[in-house]
Amino acid sequence: MKTMDKILEKLGEQKKAQEAEIVDIQDKIDIIKKYQNNHGILNSKQKKEILSLTCYGLSYCCGLEKNCIWRNSALKLLKISPKEYVRAKDICNDTLINKLLI
Repeated sequence: MKTMDKILEKLGEQKKAQEAEIVDIQDKIDIIKKYQNNHGILNSKQKKEILSLTCYGLSYCCGLEKNCIWRNSALKLLKISPKEYVRAKDICNDTLINKLLI
């Protein structure tokens, strides 16, 4: 394969990856828009949809010292305060460690 063909192939791969990322970001923005004015009680399906904003669910998200638009959006939509988030993460962490050490 010629060098130029290899370059064009790599550029095509990068373009596809960027397009997929744009679709993912737009999907997340649509979820935020859908729930941003929600004042009612969320059912399990709706909560799971909001949690899909995060990489691995809230219990595995980074701490508040790192800025994360998706985690922060999920917390806001679920009406979870930063203090509640840290407390819940501590409980999850303690539970996981206790299960592993037993």
